[in-house]
Amino acid sequence: MPEQGERLISNKIESEPKMYSVAFNRYPWSFSDDKQVINPDVVAQAEAEGDSCLPGAIGNWWTRICLESKIEFSPKQLEDLDYAAYCLIEVARNAFEKVGHGEIKVIFERGRVIATISDEGHGFEDPKQQMPFNHGLDHVKKYADEFIIETNGKRFTKIKNEPELAETRDTDIQQGSKITFIKNFE
Repeated sequence: MPEQGERLISNKIESEPKMYSVAFNRYPWSFSDDKQVINPDVVAQAEAEGDSCLPGAIGNWWTRICLESKIEFSPKQLEDLDYAAYCLIEVARNAFEKVGHGEIKVIFERGRVIATISDEGHGFEDPKQQMPFNHGLDHVKKYADEFIIETNGKRFTKIKNEPELAETRDTDIQQGSKITFIKNFE
């Protein structure tokens, strides 16, 4: 009998995509997903090193949800997952430092990971520009197989082999921003 999150297809059990969501806030320092609040020791260590608790919190959360996803990854895919964690931290840190709060959603599908980071800040003035002051957002954009920024009613998408994002259509995101990056592993 299939377990929760699995379905039976032609006598073969196939897992449904696993989705995880976490909210973060600057004041008071917090990072939780209804199951776990960040370990106070991690916060203390991060603050002692002069950094916010967000990178350590995301690193811990990422490790846990990768294990819970029960998707087997090859050594190369595990290396890519580590870099995907870096990307997640960079985009979330950007929202955390500029806005102070937001939400991260991660979906594990066979062969790819989809991550979205949303906030209710001022959004991006011009997402098509290079973003050198946004904690590696340009590196995240280059690494992602698909990269989308939705802000101020507009949607901007990465076009393969193009340095700038292209405005592709309107979006419902009027306040703040939503960044989606997708990494394929197959």
